[in-house]
Amino acid sequence: MNLSPALIWLLLGVALWVLEALTPAQVAGAAGTAALMVALLSPVLPGWPVQFFVFAVFSGVLVWAARRFLSAKGYRDPLEQEERGRAVTAIVPGQAGRVSMGGTTWNARCELPGVTVSPGEEVFIVRREGTTLVVMPMNILKES
Repeated sequence: MNLSPALIWLLLGVALWVLEALTPAQVAGAAGTAALMVALLSPVLPGWPVQFFVFAVFSGVLVWAARRFLSAKGYRDPLEQEERGRAVTAIVPGQAGRVSMGGTTWNARCELPGVTVSPGEEVFIVRREGTTLVVMPMNILKES
């Protein structure tokens, strides 16, 4: 099966937009749009190296624009909107577990040393450190 470059870029663009719909990243949608733009331009762009370079430039510009203009127009990170989650796995001291929040699961660790979070327990999201959420059990907050 011999796929044309335009079809490959089109499929990549659609796949990245599906990924954007499933994750709150802003990056996949921008890259998907860039891939769709390269799909339109691929008949006049010579070869894969040039097409990939144009894709990288378009992606970078679109990610920058999305972050700059969406945040200026009231875009809020889903983590800022939702402060609670639920432990999917146990979170034991010194180790990461998993927390469900915003329709997906995240790596998580407990903010409090020596505290174990049980699966199913509601947690308060203190902050995000990269792709890891720092959490505290809600029952501890309610006792305070």
